[in-house]
Amino acid sequence: MPSAGGDTQSIMVFRVRAEWYALHTAACLEVADLRPIHSLPHRRDKTVLGVANVRGELLVCISLATILADPSGTAPQASPRTLRSAAPLPRLLVTRTPGGVVVFPVDEVQGMERYGARDLKRVPSTVALARAHYTRGLVALDGRNVGLLDEDRLFETVERALA
Repeated sequence: MPSAGGDTQSIMVFRVRAEWYALHTAACLEVADLRPIHSLPHRRDKTVLGVANVRGELLVCISLATILADPSGTAPQASPRTLRSAAPLPRLLVTRTPGGVVVFPVDEVQGMERYGARDLKRVPSTVALARAHYTRGLVALDGRNVGLLDEDRLFETVERALA
């Protein structure tokens, strides 16, 4: 629940495997239904999954699960509990990066939420190194900590994966 008064910011909340994350809504263009992702020839990097047709445009799909995996190369598996729904639907989160539009397949989208800037908590040292690197802080929503992703760091990694 955002604190009363002060500046509030809008975020899009989504789940990747068992973890809940958020991006500022300014970086999000839309949430699209999951559609087939077509692999790209000669790509060995697991970060770039391929391309998907969103509204007639082929957009590059990037794996957040790969980017946010801990240093051992594993990411938590999906949790049976969700914030609001009993039957989560995988979606494509369409985002605007400095290099163009990319999509992130996510396991579930909660939707837009608001939080107060003073409600942003520090990332504890117990969070896996890779996730902590991409996380600005934690926002408490519905009794759960949601990792607010640092768009600058995340999108730099996306640009390197596409190069």
